[in-house]
Amino acid sequence: MLMKKYLSPKLMLIVFLLFGAASIGRAQNRPISPTRVCTFTDFLQRVSTQNLPYIAEQYHVRLADAELMAAGIFPDPSLMVEGKLSDFSIGAGYTLELGGKRQARQRLAQRKMEYENTALKAYFQNLRADAAACYLDALLQQELLAVKRKAYSYMLQLSRSDSIRFILGDLAETDARQSKLEATTLGNAVVEQEGVYQSALIVLNQFMGSVTDSIAVPQGTLGIQIPAYNLID
Repeated sequence: MLMKKYLSPKLMLIVFLLFGAASIGRAQNRPISPTRVCTFTDFLQRVSTQNLPYIAEQYHVRLADAELMAAGIFPDPSLMVEGKLSDFSIGAGYTLELGGKRQARQRLAQRKMEYENTALKAYFQNLRADAAACYLDALLQQELLAVKRKAYSYMLQLSRSDSIRFILGDLAETDARQSKLEATTLGNAVVEQEGVYQSALIVLNQFMGSVTDSIAVPQGTLGIQIPAYNLID
């Protein structure tokens, strides 16, 4: 009864609009994991030294190098010992490779090592290209998040302004509700974009083989210039 006496339905609606918008605003500014700034040069350097799949590919070259060294080694001699109660015989055997088997084995190991080196270089070039595209995507999602946050902030202020105008009788209830609905929609878009941005950061850190608690974030801007066209030309 006290609520009905002191708060009219219109005023109760405005209080709900104001507190609902404020709660959404607090939800958009929730804390995220600790971050550290990472430049593009530092990012590529970490990719070339700490990327786990690239490190695994390097072991193929090392194995091929070890096989090349093993291919040039002559077969080990074999020692044979036979004995009875009062008679012992000792003999040594050695495998003699004929027909150029050793040279053929070395050439095969050499070709395999050259192949592994070429494959490693190609893998590294593709890795750098994919890493650069990942870095640009993280920058793109970062800027999109900033734009959506700004749009939500403006719409939230407009929603609160419309709620005050509704209290004063300068705005219809439908328009006030519409502003609140649009602010909520933009708030949901911010939450969705935050998820996309965090996913891009996870991929970015995976390229660097990062195992720290803090998340590396890209530094810089895309710097997209909108071209100016002459209508007559």
